[in-house]
Amino acid sequence: MFQPTEWVIPSAGFFSKTSECDALVQNGAFFMELDAAAIMESINKGNGINPDVIGAISSNRRFALIYKGEIVTEGSRYDKAYQKPLIDLKKASTNANKVEEILNDLLYERIYLKYEGQFKIKFHHHFDGEILIKQKSGEDILELFGARNHDVIGTKIQLGPIRKPPGINSFHDLPDDIPFKANVEMKYGNGIVKKKNTSSFFPRNWDIKRVKKEIALVYDKMLKSGGTFRYENNKFFFLDSTKSFEIQIEFDQFGNLTSAYPKIN
Repeated sequence: MFQPTEWVIPSAGFFSKTSECDALVQNGAFFMELDAAAIMESINKGNGINPDVIGAISSNRRFALIYKGEIVTEGSRYDKAYQKPLIDLKKASTNANKVEEILNDLLYERIYLKYEGQFKIKFHHHFDGEILIKQKSGEDILELFGARNHDVIGTKIQLGPIRKPPGINSFHDLPDDIPFKANVEMKYGNGIVKKKNTSSFFPRNWDIKRVKKEIALVYDKMLKSGGTFRYENNKFFFLDSTKSFEIQIEFDQFGNLTSAYPKIN
C-alpha cells in the first residue's frame, strides 16, 4: 500500500497551486514522484552535480497519482495517457464530488486491467449461457447453466418473466443500477432449453465492461482479504461499488474466474 509522505505537485501546467489539489486531498489522493531515487543516482555520478543532467532528467520526471492505496495513473508530462486524467481533475478541482467520481473511474479501470487475464473463455461461455448434457435414468438430459449476460438477450438467450424486482413486465422498464431476476431459455437445435432456476442479472444499464470492472473489484477485495485458490470451485462475495447489493464470484484453483452474479434475495 502506498502512503502519503509529502505532496509533490507535478508541473507543466497541470496543477499550478496547492488550492487546485484541495479536492484531491479531501478524497485522500496524493502524488508521488516515481524517479526521485533514480534522479539522485544519476546526479551523483561523476564529479559533483552536473546541471545538464538535472535539466535532462527533470524534463521527463515521472509522477504517480495514488488513490486508495493504488496507482491510478502515472507518467511524465509528455505522456498523453497521463495528461488527460490530470487535466480532467484540474477542471473539476472546485467540485470534490466530481473529483471523487473521476478518481473512482481511474481506480476501477486500473483494477480491471490488473485482473483482465482472469476472465478466460470458460467464464464467457458460462456467463452467456451454456447447455450441458446430463445423464438421468440412462437418458441424456439437456440443461442450461449460467445465462447471466443481458447483452445477449434476443440473440443467444431469450428472457422469460421477470421475477424481481416485482411489478416489472418488460426488460426496458427495469430501473437503472438495480439487478434483476428472470427466467431464461436458449434455442438448441430445433428445440428450446429452459433454465431450471431463475438467472440473476446485473443492472440493465451496465454494459459488459462495467460488469467486469465490478467483478474485478470483488476479486481484488478477495485477494486483499487473504483469499486463496484452495479448491476447484471457490466462492467469495462482497458489495458492488455503489454498496447497493452483493456480487458473488466463483473461481478455480488457478485463480481464473468461472462465474459471477449479483445476489438477489
